[in-house]
Amino acid sequence: MKLRKLKSSGHSAAASFLSTTGHIGGTYASTFVHQLAASKGLNELEIDVMNAATEPQLNNELLRAALIELKQKFITMMSRDELPPSVVSSYKLKLKFPKGLPGTVNILCTPEIVDMNGKLHECATVKESYSIGTVQI
Repeated sequence: MKLRKLKSSGHSAAASFLSTTGHIGGTYASTFVHQLAASKGLNELEIDVMNAATEPQLNNELLRAALIELKQKFITMMSRDELPPSVVSSYKLKLKFPKGLPGTVNILCTPEIVDMNGKLHECATVKESYSIGTVQI
């Protein structure tokens, strides 16, 4: 089993989630997460994909549902590389929200996977930055 393929699956799932193909509540997932974090005054957020949870805890059902879908997408991507879900102990997205101009989304996301042997696989950073209008969360 080639565990180095975990980095590819982890990066691809995160990039898909934060791109224009990921949606939460009728808006881009990246916009939703950025504005939710901003409404709580957060500069950083950790998403535990395998447990559909965040640190700090945000208690948002729309986000939780999207994270359950993200977990399934990640498992599907791993299966394409012939990796069973049991090889992953943890899959987390470490998000940072750099300050930008008002009306912009800026996200730096570093996906991190811990495999069944306890080895950390840090994936390539996913960057999202674009202008938006006002969206209610």
